[in-house]
Amino acid sequence: MLVAHDTEVALAAAAALVNTAADADPRDEALTDIAALDDYVRTWGWTGERRSDAELREVRDVRPRRIWEVDEDEVVQIVNQLLQGEGAAAARQA
Repeated sequence: MLVAHDTEVALAAAAALVNTAADADPRDEALTDIAALDDYVRTWGWTGERRSDAELREVRDVRPRRIWEVDEDEVVQIVNQLLQGEGAAAARQA
């Protein structure tokens, strides 16, 4: 399957974001503060306004590991809920 470069980067960034979450031990949290969020954003070459505690909470909330633990049908539902919350087009199953 051919994947466009921007899609590949977005998927890699999403996986990296999910991997910042603590598994069982809260001490493993990688997005501990705004500076850590700035580092994540800078790593992927993104720009934007000054970060806030509210944005940090929102970013933490959007990275559920659950997406890696369910079947394809449920992944599509989860992704569609995220996309609809942002006003984007829904994903389709192959």
